[in-house]
Amino acid sequence: MQASREADARKKFLAYILLNMRRCKIFSAPCIWANSEFLEVLMRQIDYPFQFDGRGRTAQTDESGYIRDLIEQVLLTAPGERVMRPNFGSGVMQLVFAAASPEVAATTQFLIQGALQQWLSDVITVDAVDVQAQDGALLITVQYVERRTQTRGVAQIIAPGGGL
Repeated sequence: MQASREADARKKFLAYILLNMRRCKIFSAPCIWANSEFLEVLMRQIDYPFQFDGRGRTAQTDESGYIRDLIEQVLLTAPGERVMRPNFGSGVMQLVFAAASPEVAATTQFLIQGALQQWLSDVITVDAVDVQAQDGALLITVQYVERRTQTRGVAQIIAPGGGL
């Protein structure tokens, strides 16, 4: 009896997903950002990078942590790195070894802002991007507004490598 209820619940959930399906720009899998009911189910997202929690289960994160993880994926992925999405990424890692100059810093900021607008425009609005060379790495600070909740957030990402 319990197994049949669980199977019915799974079927209803899958039917709900199929009815409200939209394509995300980042993944080739379906995503339903526009539906607030479904977002309540998505509040527990898989943490990035993939890891296990203390109980041996897949680690999960809240919505703000998930958005920060999406920003990190966009910034630290090189174009061509994903086979099915060859244009995905920002190319920041290529600029990590560039010579330190105001021009390179400005180029990096524009590159980051453009990549975030291209890949995450349905999730966040980018307010400001700041790039600093720090201890042989790039410290990238992104100030953004979550579109769904209109809450402000700040993500700090460190791109390892040479100095800017």
